[in-house]
Amino acid sequence: MKRSLPLLHFLFFTIVCPILFFDSCLFAQKHENILSAGISLPKNFGNSYGINAAPGLSIWFVKGYTQHIDAGAKADFQFYSIGSNNSENLKKLGSAASIFTRFRVFQSEKKIQPYFSPAIGIQSFESLVKPQFSFAVGNQVRAGSFYLDVQGGVSLKNKLLPTLGFIRLSLGGVVGAGKKRTKSAQSLKLLDTDRDGVPDGDDLCPLVPGAISFKGCPDTDQDGVPDDKDRCPLQPGSVDRFGCPVPDTDGDGFNDDEDRCPTVSGSKEFSGCPVPDSDGDGLNDLQDSCILNAGPAGNNGCPIDRQRINAQLTGYASKIQFESGSAILDSTSLPTLNALADYLSQNSFISIVVEGHTDNIGSSAENLLLSEARASAVVDYLVAKGVFLQRLSSKGFGDTLPIGANTTPEGRARNRRVDVKLSN
Repeated sequence: MKRSLPLLHFLFFTIVCPILFFDSCLFAQKHENILSAGISLPKNFGNSYGINAAPGLSIWFVKGYTQHIDAGAKADFQFYSIGSNNSENLKKLGSAASIFTRFRVFQSEKKIQPYFSPAIGIQSFESLVKPQFSFAVGNQVRAGSFYLDVQGGVSLKNKLLPTLGFIRLSLGGVVGAGKKRTKSAQSLKLLDTDRDGVPDGDDLCPLVPGAISFKGCPDTDQDGVPDDKDRCPLQPGSVDRFGCPVPDTDGDGFNDDEDRCPTVSGSKEFSGCPVPDSDGDGLNDLQDSCILNAGPAGNNGCPIDRQRINAQLTGYASKIQFESGSAILDSTSLPTLNALADYLSQNSFISIVVEGHTDNIGSSAENLLLSEARASAVVDYLVAKGVFLQRLSSKGFGDTLPIGANTTPEGRARNRRVDVKLSN
């Protein structure tokens, strides 16, 4: 035992002390430092060396490094019995010193901290010194500034001792370095680099002024979605679309979520859908005076009164005269043709056909040519007065469609005529 104590002192001052008192040896002070002491209850796995471990004392120091990682140093003092006789004079004191790392499951502020911890160090027994490797899992429970730590693990076999299992129960507390860190953390928390009213310790965007409600992050487009979560930070949008505006696919001024016809441009009265055309006449219901009966646009979407219009056209046609035996319009017919041109201009939805007829005087071939020429003469006059040619057509029938008897002068006079009718 006397030979073990100097070696123990050497191990303590060369490994444990630097970690306890010189931060720059390993890690800067980031979180709480804990000093603990407790008992170690060993369990031998095999006894090839004739050595049995007895309960001992453990002292260790833990230095906070990050939210999930600690590092520290540990010293163990343990009696070992040699041989099968457990009398007092065969018990020897052994010691060990090691450094370890703890990996915590939760962040440092949690009161319950499960962890696992690998360690490496040196072990002394009698006059021999050998390396030691161990692995432990444990759980640390915090109550104020005090900690209760329960740990179980295994120390691997070396040339001094067999493989040992162990359970450690310890009680510890926060040491002075923690106070400095607390002050430092408070100073950091009060620092407000971007002067937005949110301390840097709580500010998710410490270099950019932002809103308190968004933990210091800005909302440039003021849509209620902070820029760090906004996929369209320069365009106001909705929260459920990650800050992006609802699209208007058809460009009719209605967002797709309000538009009943999002891919077809429409009007407000019909919730973004086109104005319907109930009768399918090409004129929508807002423009159509007869929405259930198809009609041309020129007649406001209403059907044409063909009987009335044909009666009017017949009235014009009855006054059209030609010079005898020719296709030259008689001057007395010109006022009638002018009136017909005005009527057609005012009723642009009307298209007409001009039909020429003759009596039976002369050959049928000559009469056919004369009837065609007279019908064409009427069309040419109307075109000259501004009526579109696309609305006009002409046809000659010669003496094939008489309306009077060709045996009397009166009947032949009725047969020499021009008829004007609706063509559509």
